[in-house]
Amino acid sequence: MTEKQTGQNSLNRQFASRIFLSVSLIFGIFAYALGSPLVAHASSQSFTAIEPARLLDTRPGGNTVDTQDASSGPRVANSVYELQITGRGNVPANAAAVALNVTVTGTTDEGYLTIWPCGTTMPNASNLNYTANQTIPNAVITK
Repeated sequence: MTEKQTGQNSLNRQFASRIFLSVSLIFGIFAYALGSPLVAHASSQSFTAIEPARLLDTRPGGNTVDTQDASSGPRVANSVYELQITGRGNVPANAAAVALNVTVTGTTDEGYLTIWPCGTTMPNASNLNYTANQTIPNAVITK
């Protein structure tokens, strides 16, 4: 993964030649109240609402809650962008999942976006499909 080597979630976009991305944390985060996310039971899960915060904006002049991942330019076909989620925008390190608003704009062709946790296999389903010259958002909940 050459664009960013550290992160918590991967954004993968196929087929389109160029897009700009905006990823904002919405609704809140899901965190396990006790224990490791791998062994926690449903009864130990909780939801923590937080203020919305933009974590990625590739558009020229784009900004983020902490200036990281701002104005990084359009994504190209078949690229992966690793985005650090935890520790930014009040997301705690023990968050088990996040609710995101993912928006593509400035598309030059059709394509799709897939969002998944780093270090895991990319799922065989997209979170957002788009056509050329389209601006379109979608809500995504991911680990």
